[in-house]
Amino acid sequence: MNSPQIEISCHGAIKLDQDVTCDGFVDGYKYRIQTHVHSDHMTHFNQSKGFQTIIMSEATRSLLELEHYDLRIRENVISLPIDGTYNDGGLKIELKSSGHMLGAVQVAVTTPAGDTLGYSGDFSWPLRDVIQVDHLVVDSTYGSPNSVRYYSQEDANVFFREIVTEKIKSGPIIIKASRGSLHRALELLNGLAQCPIITSKKKIREAKVFEKYGYCICPLMELESQDVRKLRKEGPYIELYYIGEQVLYDRRDITTVNLTASWVHGADPFLELSSSSYQIAISDHADFNETLEYVRATGAKCILTDSIRGNHAPELAIAINRELGIKAEPAKPVYSRAWGV
Repeated sequence: MNSPQIEISCHGAIKLDQDVTCDGFVDGYKYRIQTHVHSDHMTHFNQSKGFQTIIMSEATRSLLELEHYDLRIRENVISLPIDGTYNDGGLKIELKSSGHMLGAVQVAVTTPAGDTLGYSGDFSWPLRDVIQVDHLVVDSTYGSPNSVRYYSQEDANVFFREIVTEKIKSGPIIIKASRGSLHRALELLNGLAQCPIITSKKKIREAKVFEKYGYCICPLMELESQDVRKLRKEGPYIELYYIGEQVLYDRRDITTVNLTASWVHGADPFLELSSSSYQIAISDHADFNETLEYVRATGAKCILTDSIRGNHAPELAIAINRELGIKAEPAKPVYSRAWGV
């Protein structure tokens, strides 16, 4: 691809022209756009705090302030509403919802020369409003033709509710999920299960941020409290964890439910691993066909598929070329001897 306007650094920073990075730090670039709070998009955030102006949605800032307390006072951090715009001379930066999780955005940049460049971020489909750009970096998490869902997200939601309603009759339920999916589970649990719902103090603080922005979150009890220790030995309860966190299974009647989109293909939104273990595809990621629809909707004429965060960048680039007739290549990570590039 001959255009020097969009690139991806070896550390995953999305470069949009000469002044803007997304979800990564590059020395000499004035702006960093933070699309959302998931860890694979937070690379070198502390470096950016010291050297860049950081732009993000208001909700993303509220979530990040739980861990980065200095964001409350930093003058180089700018928060915008969804559909907000930031202007600096002839440079224009627009944020539009990506539907991926609370605060997550797509990014559109108009340069002083009039070029329009964009980054999808992680996104769901359909979207109310899609960025309109000529040059696009697109997420390739589910860029493989094998990553196709043959069910709706509501199908997965219904199955989740049914499993919880049925299994809570016989014992506790442990739910594991990623950050955004866990809070979707809290909405789905609201008013559903008449039993204690337990999680860590940190997750309760996060849940309050989700409530602030309109999520209907069910009441929660602190995992660390003495009352909860007694509850965990006796009656039914639901306990919430992030995927990867250590869980102490101190009872034999526990059912585990993993909410993950790593298994998204097939006719059903779930996988029954055993009579007490389930995997359910609660996801805010577009699948392969939806990713193609998104690319078409942007109107982009030149595409880079993200080869840092997704394993299917080459497959997606081939499909965009073949099925949409749009020039596309997998990004070749740019290496440099300069610090932070």
